[in-house]
Amino acid sequence: MSQGVIARRYAKALINLAEKDLENTGKSLTALADVYSNSTELSEVLSDTKVSSQIKQNVLKKILKKIKVSKLVDTFIRYLLAKRRIVLLPNIERAFNLFLQEKLGRIEAE
Repeated sequence: MSQGVIARRYAKALINLAEKDLENTGKSLTALADVYSNSTELSEVLSDTKVSSQIKQNVLKKILKKIKVSKLVDTFIRYLLAKRRIVLLPNIERAFNLFLQEKLGRIEAE
């Protein structure tokens, strides 16, 4: 299964969970994806299988605290990390925002 398909599935699940707070969830997810994408060191640490999960959790905890994401995004990102899908974060964020725009009626579905 391609990364794009997997990312869309995660994004769709998050859209469904965030039903009452879609825009804030999108903002939190975008902020986190930007930090992840713009920091090579961070993305390498979080995706490296040789780095212990405890270290990854601690690094992620500090970042989530700085960005002040919602509880839902916090839980979602920790889930991605646990499932070794954190590398999909930028793709998930893009898919989420496309679904969000569609849901809000700002763009039409394909």
